[in-house]
Amino acid sequence: MINMGEIKLVGYLMVAVLFLSIILMPLVEMFFVFQEQLLLGDALYNSCRAAAGGGYTGAGNAETGFNYANMRNVDAVLREEAFIEAFAETFAVSFGLEYVERDEYLLKFEPLASNIANNHFTVDLKFELKKSADYTAQDDYTEITATATSPYRFKIGYMQFINKNADINYELKSKREFTMKVMN
Repeated sequence: MINMGEIKLVGYLMVAVLFLSIILMPLVEMFFVFQEQLLLGDALYNSCRAAAGGGYTGAGNAETGFNYANMRNVDAVLREEAFIEAFAETFAVSFGLEYVERDEYLLKFEPLASNIANNHFTVDLKFELKKSADYTAQDDYTEITATATSPYRFKIGYMQFINKNADINYELKSKREFTMKVMN
C-alpha cells in the first residue's frame, strides 16, 4: 500500500525535475550557440588564410591573393577577385554550403540539398589598403574584415517551441579581421 508521504515525495521529485529542465535547457542551448560561434569564426579565419595563399589551399599556389607586381615593391596589394573566389570556395566547403550569389562584396551561401542542418549564410567582405604606421617602412598592407551572419536554428525541442511561438529571430554573427603583409 502506498502512503501519502511517498506520493508527496514523487510529486516533489517530478516538480524538481521539470523545474530543473526548464532552467537547464536554455543553458545547454547557450553551449550550442557558443560552439557554432566558434566554428563560424574559425571558418572565416581559415577561409581568409586559404584565399591569401601561402600554401593553405593545398594547390601549390603560393600567394593566391597577392598582386605580384606590388610584391616586388614590398606592398601587399590584394587581388580582390582571386581572393573572393578562393574565400567563397573554402567557406562553402567548411560548412557544406553552395556559393550561390555575389553582390560586389556580399557573398551568399545556401545549404546543399544533402545537408539541410545548415542555414543560409551571408558574408560581407571589406578590403582596406593601409599605409604602414612605421615611419621607416615604405610598404602598404591590406586589411580584410570578414563578417558572417546566419539565422540560428535552435537544437532543443523546448527552445524550438519557444522560438516559434515567441517569434524570436536569433542570428549568429561573427567578425574576423585579417592583415595581409609581405614579409622581408
